[in-house]
Amino acid sequence: AVLFYFTNTTILFLLAIGYTFVTAILLLVNQFWKVSIHCAGVTGPIFALVFVFGLEIIPLSLIIVAVCWSRIKLKNHTPSQTLAGTLIALTIGLLEYNLLYPLN
Repeated sequence: AVLFYFTNTTILFLLAIGYTFVTAILLLVNQFWKVSIHCAGVTGPIFALVFVFGLEIIPLSLIIVAVCWSRIKLKNHTPSQTLAGTLIALTIGLLEYNLLYPLN
């Protein structure tokens, strides 16, 4: 994150900061409940791409669906655990990019 900050690559800096916050929250929540880190991990970058390139990137969201489905099918998570992982990453992304991304 520090390298991205000093090289003025704002979106990569925000992505790195987002991963840090999501990881911290998942670490805390997973002490009590098994939230899907895979679903959270794929949601963050896809959200960043949609934020930067616009809604034409929305079809990439199918990757999130595929990852959630595979975690459920493999019986590693319940639907609510995959949804929680996705929503945690999405919520952090929305908050972070709306608060920290420079308005043009």
